Formats: sequence, C-alpha cells, structure tokens
Amino acid sequence: MALIKGQICQVFFFLCISICFEDNSRALAEDIGSSRLERLNNALFVRYGDSNKKGDPSAAIALFEKLIEEENDEITTHSLFELGKIYFFGFDGYFWKNYDIKKALEYLETSSNRNHPGALFMMSFLYSVGIKDGPPINNDKAMKCLIRSSKMDFVPSMLALAFRFLYGIDVEVDLNAAIKLYKRIFHLNSKKGNTPLFITPLEELKITEESLSYFRNNEKSGNTNDVKYRKDAMHYWENRANDGDPLANYELAKLHESDNGDNKKVAELYKKAGDRNMAPALRDLALCYLQRKGLPKNSEKAIELLKKAVSLGDYESANYLGHIYYNGDFYVDEGKPIYADKKLALKYFVIAASHEIPEAMYFLAEIIVDNSRSYKGSKYDSELSCAYHLYKSSADHGFLHAYWREAIMIENGIGTSKNLLLSALNYKIVAESHYARSNIVDSIEKYLNKDVHSCILINAIASYAGIQVAQWNVGALCLKSKCSIFKDRMISKSYLSNALLQGDTSVLYDLGTLSISEGKIRTAKDLFRRGFNSGDMKCLQPLVRMFSIDKKSINKAINLLEYKKYRNSIAKPDSGFRLSFSRTLENLRTNRDLFSLKGKRFLYNLIY
Repeated sequence: MALIKGQICQVFFFLCISICFEDNSRALAEDIGSSRLERLNNALFVRYGDSNKKGDPSAAIALFEKLIEEENDEITTHSLFELGKIYFFGFDGYFWKNYDIKKALEYLETSSNRNHPGALFMMSFLYSVGIKDGPPINNDKAMKCLIRSSKMDFVPSMLALAFRFLYGIDVEVDLNAAIKLYKRIFHLNSKKGNTPLFITPLEELKITEESLSYFRNNEKSGNTNDVKYRKDAMHYWENRANDGDPLANYELAKLHESDNGDNKKVAELYKKAGDRNMAPALRDLALCYLQRKGLPKNSEKAIELLKKAVSLGDYESANYLGHIYYNGDFYVDEGKPIYADKKLALKYFVIAASHEIPEAMYFLAEIIVDNSRSYKGSKYDSELSCAYHLYKSSADHGFLHAYWREAIMIENGIGTSKNLLLSALNYKIVAESHYARSNIVDSIEKYLNKDVHSCILINAIASYAGIQVAQWNVGALCLKSKCSIFKDRMISKSYLSNALLQGDTSVLYDLGTLSISEGKIRTAKDLFRRGFNSGDMKCLQPLVRMFSIDKKSINKAINLLEYKKYRNSIAKPDSGFRLSFSRTLENLRTNRDLFSLKGKRFLYNLIY
C-alpha cells in the first residue's frame, strides 16, 4: 500500500506541475527564478511525501504561505490552490484533525479567479454540493467554473462536464458533446501514459469488507513479518529445488524476480524448470530472452521456447507469439531478426483467443479489420461484425483498448447497429479508468488510516466527476457513519440514486432500507423486489418480513425462503472453519424462519 501511495503522490505531483506549467513553460522559465520553482517543488514534496516519507500538510502550510507573500505569478496561483485543499481535507492537529472550510473556500476562490483549473473544479464541486460552511448551491456558477476548467484540459472537470451531458444533469442531454469530451480525455491520458491495460473491476473499488481485506493484505507487504515469510519460502523452495523439482525452481525464480534479484540467476532457474517441460517456466524464460533479463536478446530462441510452451498447453505463450509475428523484431543481440508475418500472427492469436486471452482477441480483431479493407459487400460486413464481437469479448474481460475500439464501432454503426448512448458509456469507461482507480485507492487508504472524513470527500469529488463506484461509496459511508460533512442529512439517498442511474442495482437494498426509515413501506417493497429480481440476495430477507405480515402474501414469503434454502443446498461448500460455521448458522436460521412461517400460515387458515 505504501508503494501504491507513493505512485499516486508522484502522479498527482506530476499532474499539478504539468497543469500549471505545461502550456507556459518558456514564459515561466523567463519570469520565475529557478529557486522559487525549487521551493514550490519542496513544498509539494512536504505536502504529499513519497513512498519513503509520509506527507505533512501542516508543515507545508508555512511554505505555501511564504510563496504567496513573495510574488504574484503562476506559483502563487498554485500555492493558493494547495492551501485551499489542505484546509478542505484537513490536517492532523495535536488531538484531532483540523478543517476550515471557510478558509479553504477563500483560498480556492482566489485561485479560481486567477484561472487555476484545479481550483475552478473544486469551486464547481462546492457550488453543486451542500457542504457545511461552504457556499450556497448555485448550479449556474458551478457550470461556468466547470466549463472554464474544461477548456484548460483539466481531466476531472472534463469528466464532470461529460457526465452532465450524458445524463442531462443541469443541461440538455447531448451525447455528441459527451463523446467528444471523453475522446479528448482518452487522448490526453494516452499522452501522459495514464492508460492502464485493464479496467479495474468496480467491485474491487467499493469500500466493503472484501476490498478492505485485500488492501490490508497489500499494506502488510514489505513489513517484517512478510520479509520473514519470504525468507521461509525461499528456504523451503531451495530445499525442494535441490531435489530437481521444477515447481520449486519456478517459484524460486519468481521470488528472486519480485525482489529485483540477479537476473542471470532468475533466467537460470527458469531454464531448469523449463528443461523439465514446465510450460510457464518456458514462457518466462522466453520473456527473459525478449527483455534482455539476464540473457542477450534472442527472439529466435524466444519463439522456439514459446512454441514448446504452446504445445504443452500454455495459451498465453500463443498470445506472445502472435505479438512477435504481428510487429516483427529486428533489434536482437543474437539469432536472426524476426520479420512481421500477419499469417503466423493470425494463427497464434486464433489459438490464444479461442482460450479467452483478452489481448489476443483484441489483436485478432485488429487483423480482421485490416484484412477487411480488401473485401466488398456482404463479406466486408460479416468480417467487421466478427471483429466487433471480438472487441466486445475482449472488453468484457476488461481490456481497455478493446472498449475504445468497441465504442468507435458502435458510434459509427460499423459491424453493429449505431447506438450513441452505448458508445458514450464505453468511452466513459475508457476515459475515467485512470482517474477512478487512483482516487478511489487513495480514499481506501484514508479509510484504513481511520480518516473517514477525507475518504468521503475524495469519493464525493470523484462522484461529481461521474465515477459510479464513488457514488456508491459516498452513499454507503454516509449511511453507516455519522457524517457531518453535508448540509443535507439524506445526502446518501442522492448519491445512491446516481449510482442506480448508472446501472448499479446493488444500491436498491440500501435505498429500500432508507425508504423504510422514512416510513415509505410500499416504495421499500418495490425497491427490494427490484433488487431481488436483479440477483441481490440481500433483498430477500426484508421481502420475507414484509410478505409475512399479511395472510394474502405469506405464501410469497414461504416461497422466498424455500428458494433461499434451495440456493444454499446447491452452493459450493465453503472452505475454512469460519465460513463453514457461518453457512451452517445461516441454514439453521432459514429452517427456523421457514418453520415459523408455515406455523403462522396454519394459524391464519384456522382463524380465517
């Protein structure tokens, strides 16, 4: 987690500097002394820290204030923005965290008046959401700030504006405008290298016990217990490797590799495992040849190893072979250069794609589209239709560039029917992927450090930019914690409704629970029914309680419990004592409730 935090801080640091200085770098070089720029960099480092040192916002305040007092330039503007954020998110005091929304508003407003894109975005957020001690809601001002910031290519503002055009929030629905913005964001992200290969599944970014457990395990990585575990693992596999166990050699190679060990030793261990026909070892040894990892670059040898791995059933190796033949490889240290061969590339991509390797499906579609240019009529249409379905399958596995291609085809009606809304939704997924992950991971770290206030604010800002999982997080956190950030006590309902608007049906349970607290029983019943029909088993129990009250509907309650009992009977047995024990208790409760309801029905029939 420390490493993730460092990476996030470094990315944010780069973005801050680039936003302020990218377009005016020559002018700034003339107008701003190098020492002043160095002091801003130092203040930012103190503010955010890195992977080795925790940031100290409190200590950075004086540094930013000094920069503001001295001059009136771009650095002053950015320092005002940073001070606004420090007071907005708060900083550690002696006994508790200190916040000052009024002071934050003063700094952010001053910075926004000086056209800082980040400050304009924050002011737009503050004008749209009722924050305690913040400005009154003013949608016109919010939109003006958002548009000004978007014109400066500030990605969060562009995401927020596109989201409003997509769903008609405070503006008329304009799918073309939304698509244009999402495309622009993707190109900006591509220039900065902010385009991950795969989309992070939303479930991994929801602040739930499962995701928190995952991040806690990551946080433990690198501590003394983990180091001891790795030493024990190394010792165990070394003993097994001495007996010639190929798995042991492979695991040893992975341990050395993850520790940035001797690359020659890593390659040697892969070779020992590969000599015993271990397919993954052959594949990784081939990558050592391709990446000059402890071995001279030799694509010819790499191909030989990958082909052997494919024959042993490793279809990821077929994907690598497809890449080599698709692009060719002339820069080698040993062996012959490899010339591009689209037929061989097609052969190996077909093998990999037939075993659902997402990258292979994507490149197979690329080849089909390229070849389709030589066709006409129905053959041309059928080839493009095939390519579309391959892009879609690859996107369903989370491959980001496949989402992009799928969106283009849907937007233009190529290989499939034209659908601007579906196209815009795909562009949205691509455009927001980097921003969503970096911000939500940061918020989860805040939550793990018991800073729920900052966690909610980060998610609230991300949800303003249209990030669906952030909307769920704010709604869920406001429901279970005593949140005093917003003026509206029922703000969680608004965030959950926005998440539902984007298709997250898991919020129906929470919305149903809120409706019960408001005394809207019929609405709650309808929400729980919709949630259950969408596959959320959490909605079953409240429906059972509601149906069991009335004689006319008690049979529905019994049928629901019978269904739950059936589901439990066909579910795979849980591994581990705790899970197994929980399942047993759940079954006992279901049987008890079922027996009770059947008895109740019997009494109803006797009395009535």
